[in-house]
Amino acid sequence: MICANPNLNSRENDLISLLQHFYKSARYERYNVNGNNNVEIDMFNTYINKHIHKIHRSVTDGCILLTDDIKEFLGRVIGSIFNKYYQLIIEGSKKNNTYTYELRNGSKVEKVFLGKYRKNSLIEGKLNERISFKELLIYLRNCKDQSAYLKFIEEIPPLDFDPPLVMCYIDNISKGNIPQELIDEIETLYDENNYSYERVQLADLIGCSNVEFEYPYIDECFQILNNVIKTKKIDDDTIKSINENLYYINDDEIVEIMEKIKASYKSYEKDISSLDELLILIKNYYDEYRKIINDEFDEI
Repeated sequence: MICANPNLNSRENDLISLLQHFYKSARYERYNVNGNNNVEIDMFNTYINKHIHKIHRSVTDGCILLTDDIKEFLGRVIGSIFNKYYQLIIEGSKKNNTYTYELRNGSKVEKVFLGKYRKNSLIEGKLNERISFKELLIYLRNCKDQSAYLKFIEEIPPLDFDPPLVMCYIDNISKGNIPQELIDEIETLYDENNYSYERVQLADLIGCSNVEFEYPYIDECFQILNNVIKTKKIDDDTIKSINENLYYINDDEIVEIMEKIKASYKSYEKDISSLDELLILIKNYYDEYRKIINDEFDEI
């Protein structure tokens, strides 16, 4: 006989009883030659019928349809069970002076036990994940922002996906599953277009937090300054080239230096300063620039 946990309500105790019964007597039924494949379905139906009044059933076989209402109900029950047991773990850890309650930051376990969901609903957590992923897709598709990272993505030619299939792919990925159909289609498109491993390497850089996508533009600005010092020449085309690269640089220190150089050039244009004075300033800014990139990137 299974004893009820006084800290849990009837829905929670019944679910734990269902899982215990399944584990002891039903989990291997589907592997037996003469096993009852429907035993776990019957157990689940009994539980749902007891705790949910409005149930939708299939018109063909009468089976309970796994509607959003049922998912929400199960998400709340399971989330509440997890929350109560985790509180017991915290209390026990404090008594024993241990750190058993600690969870890895950003892990799925942390989302389950520390997630602040309405009525402890784990389904709300899954919804939040799906919406967050889809909002990111909306941003990437519609944003007008410019950055070195976005420019890098834009410069990779897109594969010729079938739009209706893209909807299915996104639906699967938003639920945490990379569909095999997507993998197969990409392999086919790679073969048809004779894409080399170079494209794989480029695509794999997307999302890599240790890649400095701004570096080519930072380096180009450095080379522009270096050329000005060597040739002792600077004109509107030089400033134009600086602006074109500065557009994709977010490093505040480097942006500040380049803005100072642009302001100094304006003073030179207005005859407020001489070319020699401007070149001295640029040399000082160039040395400061070089120190920044050496500190940030080890070497240029």
